[in-house]
Amino acid sequence: MTDLIKVGLALSGGGVRGMAHIGVIKVLEKNEVPIDYISGASAGSLIGGIYASGTPIDAIENVVTKMRTRDIARLIDPARLNVGFVKGDKLMAFVSKILTERNIENFKIPFAAVATDILTGNEIIFDKGDSITAIRSSISFPGVFTPVKYRETFLVDGGVVNPLPVDIVRDMGADVIIGVNVLGQPEAKIDEKNQTIVTKNVISNTIRILEKQVVDLKFERIKDKSVIILKPNINDISTFSISTKSLVRAIREGENAANEKMDQILKAIGK
Repeated sequence: MTDLIKVGLALSGGGVRGMAHIGVIKVLEKNEVPIDYISGASAGSLIGGIYASGTPIDAIENVVTKMRTRDIARLIDPARLNVGFVKGDKLMAFVSKILTERNIENFKIPFAAVATDILTGNEIIFDKGDSITAIRSSISFPGVFTPVKYRETFLVDGGVVNPLPVDIVRDMGADVIIGVNVLGQPEAKIDEKNQTIVTKNVISNTIRILEKQVVDLKFERIKDKSVIILKPNINDISTFSISTKSLVRAIREGENAANEKMDQILKAIGK
């Protein structure tokens, strides 16, 4: 029965929290859950793309867990502040060494990364061509990474238009969809003494609320499909944390989240 059911993995953005995707994939492999399609936004396109290219998940985990804060800092190349403070060239040179294949057409698993056209707001889906361009575009968090020049426009983070691309993996042909949601949750933090809220909390909460609204709208398109959402317990990990502890913890919480839903996943695929 499982040979007839196609399983799609949709991986959300979330910065460092996206390392939880590694833990989820490890557990899916351990339980022999097939992964027939992968879609990813932002951090999800990074981990999902490397894995879909054919790089073993253990090798990806090994690279991540061996990184120290100083190693991560070395991947940051400063850019002009008016368009973002990280060029991303060093990071993508690092990623290119981990990828097994460069062209998406040659990937072991069909893969799609989502990015956003910053001039029109349109969703741009990369399901063929150069994977470095696809991943670099998808992870371009506005204000942090410089936008990617692509044809006649510029691209930024796919999470702006599709934070958890379940609809994309559905359109790829998935019958059962496993969505991994590592997006942050809105948190009300009020200064009780001054009865106010600090600017950074207003900005972060606004982004999280918008992400939730977009995800809810996307889910309207897939009511006829079996969708299982995993939510690793990592909301307290900062999007841009560069500590080794955060990386390792995110992976472990991804494992925990997958294990908790494994019975449901196996039932959905007929095992």
